[in-house]
Amino acid sequence: MTHSTLQYTIVDAFTTSNFHGNPAAVIVFDEAAPDEVDRAALQLLAREFNLSETAFIWPTSEATTFDLRWFTPIREFKLCGHATLASAHVVFSRLAQAIDGSGPTAITFRTHLGAGDLHVSLVGGAGGQISLSFPAAELQEADAELLDKARHAVAAAVSSEAAGKESFIKQVYISTSASYQGYVLIHLADEVDLEQLDVKGAAFVSIGRS
Repeated sequence: MTHSTLQYTIVDAFTTSNFHGNPAAVIVFDEAAPDEVDRAALQLLAREFNLSETAFIWPTSEATTFDLRWFTPIREFKLCGHATLASAHVVFSRLAQAIDGSGPTAITFRTHLGAGDLHVSLVGGAGGQISLSFPAAELQEADAELLDKARHAVAAAVSSEAAGKESFIKQVYISTSASYQGYVLIHLADEVDLEQLDVKGAAFVSIGRS
């Protein structure tokens, strides 16, 4: 049996505290991606981590450009925000260590399933905040069936709140862009204070997917 060792990092995105936020596993390979990446092996690794997303990164011939792919425990994903943020954090940290504490303040991730190039920068230089530039989504208004699903999802997500959850919704859109195919945008009424809501995110899973 052949054994191999890969270094990995688990990053909690969107938080300043350990064991909070949205976690992602990040693996950075030392060599450029081969012509035929063993997708099945990547999928098994993602299943082993069992996080919402595992990011795999390969260097390219350009020092500040990297290949990036995301996997859930069951499939490869086109685009993932929190895992891209986690990946950028790991890459910037490694580049800084390799260049005596300094390093580039902008990198590019090349994606695999049609999301295009993602540009990432450090705002304020090394140690600053990470800024992500993602492709814009094209939206169309939801049909009656999807609007009804969204209303039920919002009601379930904030079931502990005051009555009349349906009135929370101002408009619902679905993305027609390849990068965000099937994603739903729910525009809540302006008077809704999201920070004061106890939201159960699981209620929104798959409402925009067939």
